[in-house]
Order: sequence, then structure tokens, then C-alpha cells
Amino acid sequence: MQQKYNPVIARNIPAEMAELARERGEGLTRRELREQGYTDEEIDRHHHDASILFARSSLRRVA
Repeated sequence: MQQKYNPVIARNIPAEMAELARERGEGLTRRELREQGYTDEEIDRHHHDASILFARSSLRRVA
């Protein structure tokens, strides 16, 4: 019996945003996040958590 494809993909948006910032070496502006495909609602909801993840990863590299 063939399994049905599940189109729902769980995303960790704060982690995605933090990874983008790590790749660039700095935080992204709202405009840059929109260009990456994030909506204003996603940015407003997840920007704080993303900034914490970004800061933690930066501290690890320094320490």
C-alpha cells in the first residue's frame, strides 16, 4: 500500500532567520527578510526569538 504524501512541513522560522543572519554576519532588515519570502506577520512573531538564537551562536564562536 502506498503512503500518502504529507504536504505539511514543520518549520522553525526563528532558526531559519537566525541562520540567514549568521550567513551574512549581521542581522537582516525587514525589507531583506521580506525579499527572502517572510511575511510581516512571521517577522513580527519570530524576530525576537531569532535575535536570541543569533546572539547565542555569536557568543559560542567568540568564547
